[in-house]
Amino acid sequence: MAAVTSSLATAVVAVAVAVVIWPHASSGNNPVQHTSQPVNHSGTQSSSAATSASASSTPSDSSAALSGANAVQFQGRVLITVNEVDLDSVPVNNGASSQASVYDSSTGLGANPYQLSALPYGNATLATWTGSSTPNRTQCYDQVASQGVNELPVTNGTMVCVITAQDRVALIKVVDDQADSGEGIMTDVTVWSSVISTATATAS
Repeated sequence: MAAVTSSLATAVVAVAVAVVIWPHASSGNNPVQHTSQPVNHSGTQSSSAATSASASSTPSDSSAALSGANAVQFQGRVLITVNEVDLDSVPVNNGASSQASVYDSSTGLGANPYQLSALPYGNATLATWTGSSTPNRTQCYDQVASQGVNELPVTNGTMVCVITAQDRVALIKVVDDQADSGEGIMTDVTVWSSVISTATATAS
């Protein structure tokens, strides 16, 4: 009986020792990885962690477009006719008697090509955008500053950069150069809110 009790006691001690030693022995073969990112079984950064890290290091385009010099004052479809169009008003005013920016100066129905002219009359505040993608505010401003004219031909798809009567930057994209049976030029218009005198240096 004493032998059995002694053997049982020896077994209990052996199990206790094994429990104490086991974590230390296994840690030598499989070291703990100290990282702030989740780790998968291969030891590389998990896809969710990689996505999170990538997202946090990439600035948000939408927040940049809605703040500071890049804030949009108006964006929408506008029919530009022989009446003067005020691009500074919200919404854009087709038929403005003052503070107008552009108008359809085509010679009439069936004109080839149709054309936009700048207001006030004679100012070189229009420029055709020739880049492969849609320009941002700064690119439009630079295009007008270097290539500005007061009148230019347009066809479907033409993009025109504009300096408005109140010195804002606008982009006009021609959707239909013979809208309403040739009575106007249908366009998609974006007008950035900041005026050149206060925002050019910080535009991006």
